[in-house]
Amino acid sequence: MDFTFYFVLTLFNLAWCAQKVCFNDISNVDTSCTPDYYWRDFYGKIPPDAIEGGRTAAGTPFYVAQVYIRNFELLPAMVFPNKPEAITSAYNKELKPTTHIKVLCSKNKDNFKWVPTRSEDLSLLTNTHLVVGGNEVGQVLYIGRVFDETSTVLGKIFKHNQPNKGIWVPSQGHHANYFNYEVLTYVCPNDKLAIESE
Repeated sequence: MDFTFYFVLTLFNLAWCAQKVCFNDISNVDTSCTPDYYWRDFYGKIPPDAIEGGRTAAGTPFYVAQVYIRNFELLPAMVFPNKPEAITSAYNKELKPTTHIKVLCSKNKDNFKWVPTRSEDLSLLTNTHLVVGGNEVGQVLYIGRVFDETSTVLGKIFKHNQPNKGIWVPSQGHHANYFNYEVLTYVCPNDKLAIESE
Protein backbone atom coordinates (compact mmCIF):
# COMPACT_ATOMS: atom_id res chain seq x y z
CA MET A 1 0.00 0.00 0.00
CA ASP A 2 1.24 3.46 -0.77
CA PHE A 3 1.68 6.58 1.35
CA THR A 4 -1.58 8.15 0.13
CA PHE A 5 -3.65 5.27 1.47
CA TYR A 6 -2.01 5.45 4.91
CA PHE A 7 -2.28 9.23 5.02
CA VAL A 8 -5.99 9.16 4.10
CA LEU A 9 -6.60 6.38 6.61
CA THR A 10 -4.88 8.39 9.35
CA LEU A 11 -6.88 11.52 8.49
CA PHE A 12 -10.06 9.45 8.57
CA ASN A 13 -9.12 8.14 12.02
CA LEU A 14 -8.52 11.68 13.29
CA ALA A 15 -11.82 12.92 11.86
CA TRP A 16 -13.60 9.94 13.39
CA CYS A 17 -12.02 10.63 16.77
CA ALA A 18 -12.86 14.33 16.52
CA GLN A 19 -16.53 13.33 16.40
CA LYS A 20 -16.14 12.11 20.02
CA VAL A 21 -15.95 8.42 19.14
CA CYS A 22 -12.49 8.21 20.73
CA PHE A 23 -13.37 10.48 23.64
CA ASN A 24 -16.21 8.47 25.18
CA ASP A 25 -14.30 7.79 28.39
CA ILE A 26 -13.10 11.34 28.98
CA SER A 27 -15.26 14.33 29.85
CA ASN A 28 -12.95 17.14 28.84
CA VAL A 29 -14.13 17.66 25.27
CA ASP A 30 -15.63 21.10 24.84
CA THR A 31 -18.13 20.54 22.03
CA SER A 32 -19.23 24.20 22.06
CA CYS A 33 -15.76 25.26 20.95
CA THR A 34 -14.86 25.76 17.32
CA PRO A 35 -11.09 26.31 17.35
CA ASP A 36 -9.55 28.52 14.69
CA TYR A 37 -6.24 26.73 14.32
CA TYR A 38 -4.96 24.81 11.32
CA TRP A 39 -1.99 22.76 10.15
CA ARG A 40 0.27 24.19 7.39
CA ASP A 41 2.69 22.17 5.28
CA PHE A 42 6.24 22.67 6.53
CA TYR A 43 9.30 22.88 4.28
CA GLY A 44 11.90 24.30 6.66
CA LYS A 45 10.61 27.86 7.04
CA ILE A 46 8.50 28.76 10.08
CA PRO A 47 5.30 30.57 9.07
CA PRO A 48 4.54 33.81 10.97
CA ASP A 49 1.36 32.34 12.46
CA ALA A 50 3.08 29.19 13.84
CA ILE A 51 2.50 28.23 17.48
CA GLU A 52 5.67 28.21 19.56
CA GLY A 53 6.17 25.09 21.66
CA GLY A 54 9.00 26.34 23.84
CA ARG A 55 12.72 27.04 23.80
CA THR A 56 15.90 25.06 24.12
CA ALA A 57 18.48 25.71 26.84
CA ALA A 58 20.25 28.02 24.37
CA GLY A 59 17.03 30.00 23.87
CA THR A 60 16.25 28.70 20.37
CA PRO A 61 12.48 28.53 19.81
CA PHE A 62 10.79 25.41 18.49
CA TYR A 63 7.29 25.07 17.11
CA VAL A 64 4.42 22.62 17.44
CA ALA A 65 4.24 20.23 14.50
CA GLN A 66 2.92 16.86 13.45
CA VAL A 67 4.40 14.35 11.07
CA TYR A 68 3.08 11.33 9.24
CA ILE A 69 5.54 8.45 9.29
CA ARG A 70 4.61 5.21 7.59
CA ASN A 71 4.21 2.40 10.15
CA PHE A 72 4.25 4.97 12.98
CA GLU A 73 1.06 6.92 12.10
CA LEU A 74 0.50 10.66 12.74
CA LEU A 75 2.68 11.97 15.56
CA PRO A 76 3.13 15.29 17.38
CA ALA A 77 6.58 16.70 16.72
CA MET A 78 8.69 19.82 17.05
CA VAL A 79 10.38 21.82 14.31
CA PHE A 80 13.13 24.42 14.50
CA PRO A 81 13.76 27.49 12.34
CA ASN A 82 15.82 26.81 9.20
CA LYS A 83 15.89 23.05 9.72
CA PRO A 84 14.04 20.79 7.26
CA GLU A 85 13.29 18.04 9.79
CA ALA A 86 10.79 17.33 12.53
CA ILE A 87 11.79 15.66 15.79
CA THR A 88 9.52 13.10 17.42
CA SER A 89 9.68 9.61 18.90
CA ALA A 90 7.94 6.26 18.64
CA TYR A 91 8.71 2.72 19.81
CA ASN A 92 11.81 3.79 21.76
CA LYS A 93 13.32 5.62 18.80
CA GLU A 94 13.97 9.30 18.25
CA LEU A 95 12.84 10.04 14.71
CA LYS A 96 13.85 12.94 12.44
CA PRO A 97 11.75 12.77 9.26
CA THR A 98 12.07 15.43 6.56
CA THR A 99 8.77 14.84 4.72
CA HIS A 100 5.04 14.92 5.46
CA ILE A 101 5.44 17.58 8.15
CA LYS A 102 2.82 20.13 9.19
CA VAL A 103 3.14 22.99 11.67
CA LEU A 104 0.33 24.18 13.97
CA CYS A 105 -0.79 27.73 13.13
CA SER A 106 -3.41 30.24 14.22
CA LYS A 107 -4.17 33.92 13.80
CA ASN A 108 -5.08 33.95 17.51
CA LYS A 109 -1.95 32.64 19.24
CA ASP A 110 -3.10 34.03 22.60
CA ASN A 111 -5.91 31.47 22.67
CA PHE A 112 -3.39 28.68 23.32
CA LYS A 113 -2.41 27.87 26.90
CA TRP A 114 0.02 25.32 28.34
CA VAL A 115 -1.68 23.80 31.39
CA PRO A 116 0.42 21.94 33.99
CA THR A 117 -1.09 18.59 34.96
CA ARG A 118 -0.32 15.00 35.90
CA SER A 119 -1.15 11.98 33.79
CA GLU A 120 -3.81 10.75 36.22
CA ASP A 121 -5.43 14.23 36.30
CA LEU A 122 -5.73 14.77 32.55
CA SER A 123 -9.38 13.70 32.55
CA LEU A 124 -10.12 16.31 35.25
CA LEU A 125 -9.47 19.15 32.80
CA THR A 126 -13.18 19.53 32.06
CA ASN A 127 -14.65 22.05 29.62
CA THR A 128 -11.22 22.34 28.09
CA HIS A 129 -10.26 21.86 24.47
CA LEU A 130 -7.12 19.71 24.42
CA VAL A 131 -5.28 20.13 21.12
CA VAL A 132 -5.13 16.80 19.28
CA GLY A 133 -1.75 16.24 17.70
CA GLY A 134 -2.08 12.84 16.09
CA ASN A 135 -3.00 9.20 16.42
CA GLU A 136 -0.93 6.13 17.29
CA VAL A 137 -1.93 2.52 17.96
CA GLY A 138 -5.55 3.59 17.57
CA GLN A 139 -5.27 6.19 20.33
CA VAL A 140 -5.69 9.95 20.14
CA LEU A 141 -2.48 11.80 20.99
CA TYR A 142 -2.50 15.18 22.70
CA ILE A 143 0.36 17.67 22.55
CA GLY A 144 2.47 18.22 25.64
CA ARG A 145 5.85 19.36 26.84
CA VAL A 146 8.25 18.72 29.70
CA PHE A 147 11.48 20.18 30.99
CA ASP A 148 13.97 17.41 30.18
CA GLU A 149 17.36 17.94 31.87
CA THR A 150 18.34 21.29 30.31
CA SER A 151 15.56 22.33 27.94
CA THR A 152 11.88 22.10 27.13
CA VAL A 153 10.93 19.14 24.91
CA LEU A 154 7.65 18.59 23.07
CA GLY A 155 6.03 15.17 22.91
CA LYS A 156 2.88 13.08 22.65
CA ILE A 157 0.42 12.45 25.46
CA PHE A 158 -1.57 9.25 25.83
CA LYS A 159 -4.58 9.17 28.16
CA HIS A 160 -3.87 7.78 31.63
CA ASN A 161 -6.06 4.71 31.14
CA GLN A 162 -3.77 3.45 28.35
CA PRO A 163 -0.80 1.09 28.91
CA ASN A 164 1.53 3.69 27.38
CA LYS A 165 0.15 6.52 29.56
CA GLY A 166 1.87 9.82 30.16
CA ILE A 167 3.94 11.93 27.84
CA TRP A 168 6.63 10.47 25.61
CA VAL A 169 9.38 12.78 24.36
CA PRO A 170 12.47 12.30 22.20
CA SER A 171 15.56 11.93 24.36
CA GLN A 172 19.14 11.16 23.33
CA GLY A 173 18.24 8.96 20.36
CA HIS A 174 15.45 7.14 22.19
CA HIS A 175 12.43 8.39 24.12
CA ALA A 176 11.58 9.17 27.72
CA ASN A 177 8.29 8.88 29.61
CA TYR A 178 6.97 11.35 32.21
CA PHE A 179 3.77 11.63 34.21
CA ASN A 180 3.98 15.35 35.05
CA TYR A 181 3.80 17.67 32.06
CA GLU A 182 2.09 20.63 30.43
CA VAL A 183 -0.69 19.93 27.93
CA LEU A 184 -1.53 22.28 25.08
CA THR A 185 -5.07 23.63 25.32
CA TYR A 186 -7.10 26.02 23.22
CA VAL A 187 -9.29 28.57 24.99
CA CYS A 188 -12.32 29.42 22.86
CA PRO A 189 -13.19 33.13 22.55
CA ASN A 190 -16.48 32.53 24.41
CA ASP A 191 -14.55 30.94 27.29
CA LYS A 192 -12.15 33.89 27.36
CA LEU A 193 -15.07 36.34 27.61
CA ALA A 194 -16.56 34.36 30.49
CA ILE A 195 -13.21 34.26 32.31
CA GLU A 196 -12.61 38.00 31.81
CA SER A 197 -16.09 38.93 33.11
CA GLU A 198 -15.64 36.99 36.37
